[in-house]
Amino acid sequence: MAKQGVSMKQKAFPRVCIIGAAQRTVRKEEGPAPEPLALWEEVSRKAVADAGAQGDLLAAIQSVRLMYCESWRYDEPARRLTERLGIKPAQCFEATIGGHMPQMLVQTAGEAILRGELDVALICSGEALATVQRFQTAGAVPNWSFPARAERAYPHTPNAIESKAGFAGRGAPFVLSTIDNARRAQRGTGYAEYRRELGDLLAGMTEVAAQNPYAWFQRAQDADSIITPRADNRQITVPYTKQMVAMWNVDMAAALIIASDEAANDLGVPDERRVYLHGWCGADDPYPIGARPSISSSPAMRAASSEALRCAGIGMDDVRHLDLYCCFTSALNLARDALGVDDRTGDELTVTGGLPYSGGPGSCYVMHSLAAMTERLRNDPGSFGMVTGTGMWLNKQAFGIYSTRPPESGPRFPAQEELQRRLDNQAELEITADFTGPARVATFTVQYDRNQEPVDGVAICDVAEGVRGYARIVDPDVLALAADGEFVGRSVDLVQGPECAVVRCNV
Repeated sequence: MAKQGVSMKQKAFPRVCIIGAAQRTVRKEEGPAPEPLALWEEVSRKAVADAGAQGDLLAAIQSVRLMYCESWRYDEPARRLTERLGIKPAQCFEATIGGHMPQMLVQTAGEAILRGELDVALICSGEALATVQRFQTAGAVPNWSFPARAERAYPHTPNAIESKAGFAGRGAPFVLSTIDNARRAQRGTGYAEYRRELGDLLAGMTEVAAQNPYAWFQRAQDADSIITPRADNRQITVPYTKQMVAMWNVDMAAALIIASDEAANDLGVPDERRVYLHGWCGADDPYPIGARPSISSSPAMRAASSEALRCAGIGMDDVRHLDLYCCFTSALNLARDALGVDDRTGDELTVTGGLPYSGGPGSCYVMHSLAAMTERLRNDPGSFGMVTGTGMWLNKQAFGIYSTRPPESGPRFPAQEELQRRLDNQAELEITADFTGPARVATFTVQYDRNQEPVDGVAICDVAEGVRGYARIVDPDVLALAADGEFVGRSVDLVQGPECAVVRCNV
């Protein structure tokens, strides 16, 4: 790129680093928030300023990568942002949904930089979901700019069998609590003890959120207040209360500037502002939960994290700072198990406080964990940090390893395609919603209404060698039995219901 009249630093191989990071949170008492486009512009300009460049960093941006926005469907969201910024990058686009996507955007931008295809990229996100909720409550629609001319399809299609069984479409707490229930049973831990463990982990995370200036909820809580159902903390599923689930409806935005070391030199970015990408990898587990041979673990997490560490040339003992994606404790626990960090407490697993407390705006939480990790590593020079992202039904995984310490050797690109082929070659289980006959519960969940009464549920059952069946739990006596939390492993009968199989058993 063109020189800016500042000193060049010699290097023998390419490096990629975060040079600017910014966040903005508009809490309810400060709202309503500006429209997302205004938030994107604000944090983008703040990220440029955060780099401390002597040259014109804004003009140097060649790629704008915008996270999917759920608050408002703009006609051309990424291009509208470039217009607000007054730049004309060669590339601009909006990514698809998924909590893994911010790390994947950093990864793909970083790889392009290391291949010499790109010098500087802006990655940006922002939602005004709490403000949209206010409008909806008032029966109104926000008057925001550049609305899409036609309705755009939501970029995700639920699995047909899971939809038939009433599994998909219930929301993430319902679906993903099945993973925690399977893990509890696999570990042989009693339901009450397991929920206490979850509460202890989450209590530690609230302590971090209490110190995070950008957190949606800045208050520490103890385990009892988190896991005990009450009027302001209703039971949502087995095992989650309201205080245990992600807070999506927030008004938050974040931006990152990614650059080559050479571009950072040309632009006069101080060394102390640079946080280098050392290792990275993404991988996918099977999408349907019932198709996974082990519902209580993630082979993709194990494989991708190992590959990211290999690329960085370090081990987990070298990683001092962590931000493990925690929409729900199911995601947190799969990552803890994959990484072997069961000895780390809740406050050691996040730099933000996690999605239930810091806030998780749509698919954009990891933008905030990356911005927070950037600041953490700048304040602890030479240490390593790991950021993880998880998308969809906890099947899409992404890992990134960062440090202010520059890499000492040339980049090691992850063998991601080969890794995914190995994962895909592992046998998936067949799933059905129409099986009738004897079965064994592999996992389950129960949903509660606003009066904290169990109303229905779903069981995923082993019905034959290599086959799992989905069945609804509708009988009040069976629901009450399942609500005790010890339903995994129980022998049941599946009988045909109006739309799919339903669970029957001797209560």
